Amino acid sequence: KMHKDSLFAVISAILLHGTCSFLTTPNIASTGIFVKSSADFVSSQRLYCGVEKCLVAPASIRPSKQSSGLGMLLGNSKKRKVEILKTELLTMSEQCRRGLDSPAGSEQRDAIVSKIEQIESLNEIPATLSSALINGQWTLRWTTSESILGARRPEPFRPDPSRPILQYIDAINLKARNVESLSIGGILRFENSVEAELQPITKSKCAVQFKKFNIGPLLSFKAPATARGELDTTYLDATLRVSRGDKGNLFVLTRDP
Repeated sequence: KMHKDSLFAVISAILLHGTCSFLTTPNIASTGIFVKSSADFVSSQRLYCGVEKCLVAPASIRPSKQSSGLGMLLGNSKKRKVEILKTELLTMSEQCRRGLDSPAGSEQRDAIVSKIEQIESLNEIPATLSSALINGQWTLRWTTSESILGARRPEPFRPDPSRPILQYIDAINLKARNVESLSIGGILRFENSVEAELQPITKSKCAVQFKKFNIGPLLSFKAPATARGELDTTYLDATLRVSRGDKGNLFVLTRDP
């Protein structure tokens, strides 16, 4: 018979591999399990907002007004171009259901990747890790990661398409947390999450070491040392973030208010 810890580890790997892939795609090995009476989960009921709302920055981080003159005209022209590209990208992402309808080799994926590359070329914050804008709660809008989309998981263990997949970044304390919601049979609802520590490598790239996995409100276990990877944030502003994992996956996220 399979030892109960090993069985739990297999189930956990199925459930949490996608959650980890949100930051990168680590090699998850089996580990010990412990049960706790409560867990600090953020129960977000926030569903997909309209594209226009996603592009409105919170008042606390809106940029100050630019001075008048040629610089302002050029800056406004570039800003308009970025906003148009962002609107097109998020509209396409929504149509593709976070990436489920834009598989590798499809015209949809090629079009979205092209938009992403155009946006990346207009990034004005090269030192994304040290920018205050990277901190906060983000919602995943599109990704190439099959793991996080749940394409390889049994149907009951795929992320609930009606609820957001979230990422919390705290660059000051070098911590991150990913949360996904599951719904089994439309009755049993719970959240999986993974906690990680970050270590800067460059001004935009960091190493990711996963520390703890949580399944629902009761089950939690320590992540193995092999659960690690890298993440490069290639575009950042007050409302949008684009990141690339070390396994080649792309992530498009919008800031939550």
